Amino acid sequence: MKRPPASRWFLGQPIVATAVVALGCYGLYRWYLDAELWFVGIAALGGIVAAGNASKEVRQYTQWMREWEALGPNAEAAKAPAHPALKRAALAAMLVPVIFYLYTNRDVPEHRIALICIGASLALLVVSMLVDMLRWARRGIRRRQAAATQPVAICVRRPVLPVPDLQRAYEALPDHCWRTINGGSR
Repeated sequence: MKRPPASRWFLGQPIVATAVVALGCYGLYRWYLDAELWFVGIAALGGIVAAGNASKEVRQYTQWMREWEALGPNAEAAKAPAHPALKRAALAAMLVPVIFYLYTNRDVPEHRIALICIGASLALLVVSMLVDMLRWARRGIRRRQAAATQPVAICVRRPVLPVPDLQRAYEALPDHCWRTINGGSR
């Protein structure tokens, strides 16, 4: 896999991508407050999309690189990335002060609308974290149950080449094999 170009590599770093998305959200907010700033909103959307794509590309490359380096004889196993629920929890923790600020200034109409939107997104984050945690727990229970009920795993479901039954296999043996098996007679 090829390393992303330097500009995408820089934009895809987590701290840079987070800052670009935050500025993009602020640009969208400014566009909401003043319709004459439509170009700021369009640029903000473009920046958010570019940061998301660059972040995904960098994440795929770094995961591939971890797996590649784990193939060596003295290498450690590839580390799994942080659980998505932990990332969502960090995002939720960052939203709490914003919600608190908007709640204290809820008499401003724009702040009420922003409070509703950000509060709804925080609720969605919490629900998605709970759903992911439940899936994770259920998957662990299923793995333990499967390990307890199946001591032997079937690796090959069917043979790659057609395999004859035992009678036909014996019939297909050449005469010199029969001489060895029967001690000289067939």
